[in-house]
Amino acid sequence: MRSYNLLRLKTALRQYQEVHDRTGSRVQAALFLIRFVLAKLPLLLRQAVQLTRRGTVMKEIEAARAGIADGVPFLGIRVSGGIGDYLTVARFVRDLSAVAGGFAFDIYCTAPPRAEWVFSAIPGLRSCQNDVLFDAAMRQYDLALWVGAFVLVHEDVAQWDRLRRRPGLAQAAEAIVRYRPKIDLFIRNHPYTDGFLGQKAVYSNATRATYLHHIAGIPYGGDHFPVDSDTGAPERFGLAPGRYITVHNGFDPGFVVTAERATKCYPYFGAVIPLLKARRPDLTFVQLGASTSDRIAEADIDLLGRTTLREAAGVLAGAVLHIDNEGGLVHVARCLGVRSAVVFGPTPSNYFGYPGNINIDPTFCGGCWWITQSWMNQCPRDFDTARCMTEQPPEAVAEAILRRLAEAAPAAETPDRMQPAVP
Repeated sequence: MRSYNLLRLKTALRQYQEVHDRTGSRVQAALFLIRFVLAKLPLLLRQAVQLTRRGTVMKEIEAARAGIADGVPFLGIRVSGGIGDYLTVARFVRDLSAVAGGFAFDIYCTAPPRAEWVFSAIPGLRSCQNDVLFDAAMRQYDLALWVGAFVLVHEDVAQWDRLRRRPGLAQAAEAIVRYRPKIDLFIRNHPYTDGFLGQKAVYSNATRATYLHHIAGIPYGGDHFPVDSDTGAPERFGLAPGRYITVHNGFDPGFVVTAERATKCYPYFGAVIPLLKARRPDLTFVQLGASTSDRIAEADIDLLGRTTLREAAGVLAGAVLHIDNEGGLVHVARCLGVRSAVVFGPTPSNYFGYPGNINIDPTFCGGCWWITQSWMNQCPRDFDTARCMTEQPPEAVAEAILRRLAEAAPAAETPDRMQPAVP
């Protein structure tokens, strides 16, 4: 608990200092810190509860080891980030398992129910636990990994003799260890240097989706991933598959934002939708999202806060297109073979973008992801708004989408058959 919560404490204090430095107001900085603490308090309380289970969890792991067939590796994997990161990591775990000939594994993260939804699609998952237990548990595994924007092997606790019984797994683990000096600066300063890590990935001819594979030296098995979706959701919400577009304008609730909206959120989807309706009156527009989304009055159907992840995935699966900022639902859509139109700003499309999507770059600035601690809360250039987003014309967004819709590509087309993105 100490290592991960110490990182969160440092994050809070650094952001407090940055808000104070930028505004000159200790009151505003204190208000930000209070909101940060309140946002993280539920997580800290869950962790405190989980700590009381540490002895029980250790015994469960020991029992699980005894029940695993001889020679089958047992991995403990700490996962960081939001739902999009979980899906990216899940593809990596899927492909690592393929080269290893299979393994059993446990996931450690801040949101075990969400992780269960994602990682249960991979054979070998035993359990999802709170990441506060990882430090105590990792010595009980043949291989302990930390996987997020990078992948790290805890080589001091790795059971190399057992791993070498599976040459593919041992070779991948050794490749990760050899790669670490190239990115150790970014690992030690995570997440504050993640923007530079993204550039490192791009200049390694990789993207967010493939960089973990690049580090481990394993082949990428493709974007498709069988997320568990509620296939009956569209009908329950009165939607005809292939006749609607989904739209989302929220952000990861793990970020604390005191401004009107997060810098990565495009504010004009309400203006884009009427432009699309004028040319495509046959399509229904459905808003998905939760607490961090702003309601879009122009959407035909409002599902804000009305869907589970399974239901949202079921609705996405039937969409002809998904419209969004860069975020988790874009990754869900990609796993399901559904294209997205993504308005990029602070986060770079050459790292986060999928080639088959409509990736719309800013007309001004952009790419300031983690340039400052509070990049999601305040434009790092101190403009009143994030101009990379507010100066993106709705007409340009609508035109890019209409061009793609005119191609009449089937929504159910698999990612491997998707066409290159519209420039």
